[in-house]
This record gives sequence, C-alpha cells and structure tokens, in this order.
Amino acid sequence: MSNSNDRGVVQTYLDRYPHGAFADLARALIAKLQREEEQRTAVVRTEPGEIVRALQHELKRVGCFGGTVDGQFDPGTRAAFAEFAKLAVVSAASAEPDLEMVRLVRRFDKRVCPLKCAAGEKIEGDLCVRIACAAGQMMKNGACVEAPIAKESANPSPKPQGKNCFAFEGRKFCQ
Repeated sequence: MSNSNDRGVVQTYLDRYPHGAFADLARALIAKLQREEEQRTAVVRTEPGEIVRALQHELKRVGCFGGTVDGQFDPGTRAAFAEFAKLAVVSAASAEPDLEMVRLVRRFDKRVCPLKCAAGEKIEGDLCVRIACAAGQMMKNGACVEAPIAKESANPSPKPQGKNCFAFEGRKFCQ
C-alpha cells in the first residue's frame, strides 16, 4: 500500500478498515498524494499553456488527439475535446481550457475515441499497420485488388532491351 500512487486504492482500504493496522499510514499517504496533486495544480494554474498541454496529453492518451502536444488551444485541440465529450457523454462547464477539462479526460483509463487509420492501413489491436498486398495485386481505394495485366499491342514495335529489367504493377521497365 505504501507504494501505491492511487488515492482511490488507499481510500478504499481506509474506508474498509478505518481502525486497521495501516490506517495511520493510509491517512498519511492520502495527505501526501493530496499535496502532490495541489502542487501540480498550482503549476498548471500559473501557466495557461500548461493546462492545454495537460489536456492535449490526456486527449492523446485516450485516442482523441493526433496532433502535437504544443500548448495551443487550436481548432484541432477543440475538435479532439468535442469528439471526446461526445463519445464519453460528458460536458465541460467552460468552453475555454481549464483544469476541469483535464480532470474529465483523466477519469478514463482506456481509449475513448476509435482508432482512425490512413488509407492503405488497417487496424491490428491498438495500432494502424500498413496493408501489404499479395503478388499480382495492388492497393486501390484502401483494398488489395488484382493488378491489371498489360496488353500486348497488335503491332509490337521492337523495344530496346536493357540489361537491368524489372516488372512493376504489370509494366516492364529496363535500363
């Protein structure tokens, strides 16, 4: 218990065993964790950019913010918080970044926003991975499709044949 940094765990122990052997230790640990939280809050209060950085970091942790943690409450950060609020079914008292927004996001311990992968990627677990097409296939609109076969012309003109030839997407290239 003395190694726990989770006030909830320590408080649960204290609620169950208010006169237990470790009750005094639990009270002291809760007081210490409270002081540390107040110190972090005081630092964040003095620098508004730190509030936004903390918010961006928390939004990134729950999968809602893909931008750079830069302390700017820009349209990307606003949209990320709006998406978080919609999916988590919460609302903030203020439209401007404050500690309450940060606390709202911190209450969630897992992904809230769905993982969004770029074209040519797919979801595997909690990551986006590049889709690899099999031989003879190519990527089209985010899916592997059969590559078109190059058609021979009726009057094939002699093409100079180089030494280093290779085929790519049904076409032949020589140097």
